[in-house]
Order: sequence, then C-alpha cells, then structure tokens
Amino acid sequence: MSVTSEPMTGLYRITKRTVGRIVVTNDDPSLSNDERMRLNDETQQKLMVDIRGSHLGGEYLLHGKFRLRSFYNVIRFLGRAMKEESEYDVPRDPRTPATSENPIFTLRMTESDAVQPGADRAVKYGAHYYAVSPEAGYQWNRRAFLLLYQLLEMTVVKMPQGAGPTITIA
Repeated sequence: MSVTSEPMTGLYRITKRTVGRIVVTNDDPSLSNDERMRLNDETQQKLMVDIRGSHLGGEYLLHGKFRLRSFYNVIRFLGRAMKEESEYDVPRDPRTPATSENPIFTLRMTESDAVQPGADRAVKYGAHYYAVSPEAGYQWNRRAFLLLYQLLEMTVVKMPQGAGPTITIA
C-alpha cells in the first residue's frame, strides 16, 4: 500500500496493489489498469485464456475459461474419454507449424486386471486397475495429467469467510 499527497488539493491518495485472477494471454504486458481490471472482473473465480489476433501467437483466436469444480469431475472426464467419448486422430491443420509430438490421445489411460509395468501410479476401482499409460521418451501422458492437475488447483474456489462451518475431509 502507498500513500501520496497532492499538494495542490491537500488531498491524499491511497493505493493498494492486489493480486488478480490467473489469465493466460498474449496481450502486451503493459496493459492499462482499466484493461487489467476488466480482465480480472471477467475472469471471476476461474482460469481464463485470452489469445487475441492483434498480438504474437494470435493466429488462432482463443477466449474462454477453465472450470473444474472438483476432483470427481476430473476423474469423470478421464473415465468418459476412455470408453464413452474416445478420442480419435484429427489431421493437422496445414496452418499449424510442424511439431515433434502430436499423439492421437490428449491423455491416454489404461484399464487392466493388474498393475501395468512402468505405471507411476495405479488406482484400483472395482475389479480393475486404472493408470496413466506409461511411455518411453517424451512423457506426453504424464505431462497432460500434470497439466490437468495444475488447472484443477488453479481453479479451486476459495470459500468466503463466514460462509458456514468449515469441514475438512482428509
């Protein structure tokens, strides 16, 4: 917090820097305070992505919010991707630069009757084991799972003080 006086008017100005929401953007880092406040207000309690065409990286416009309400929803999303809504190969857009990694699956999971060799972690549910598919070389699946976890952590909503009793589940 800073306090400055304005000698001409005899008034004082008190300013306090606040940390806003998380926004992934390609905007110029020297945004005006009004533009920063607009982005902060729009973001609310979520992680927002705002890629604009007027700046570097703006060949593909992207504007949206990530909202993962619970770990249950993350697991449900992964489960649906395994069977109900399985991913499929999509040809690369010719405008997209070449990349060394372009797997069919965003995050490949395995379901088996036993723990898969090379799996970092496996979870038993019912009669089956579930794990992030192990890979050789670049660990795409591991990185995708880590990114999903980080998105979850960044979008966790803090409860306001006095909103009711606090319950901790360990």
